[in-house]
Amino acid sequence: MTAQVPHAEEQQAAKKKLSVRTIILVVLAVLVTLFAVQNWQPVSVWPLGTGKPLTLVIGISFVLGALIGWLLHSVLGGRRSLRDM
Repeated sequence: MTAQVPHAEEQQAAKKKLSVRTIILVVLAVLVTLFAVQNWQPVSVWPLGTGKPLTLVIGISFVLGALIGWLLHSVLGGRRSLRDM
């Protein structure tokens, strides 16, 4: 049994894809950091109380939304669309 070695062109394409992905992730990280620094003023939100940074509130909202989406996808098995609900 022999393993096929990817061609040089496929290796270059994989490296290019990796480098583009890395650049996109770095740019995204910089934008998120700038957003967090600019939105540090305290806000009042019911379950968290008063004086919490806006960035924290947005981050918690994002995590809760992602968790709900992941749970729905897991429960529904990824087979149903929103129209079927």
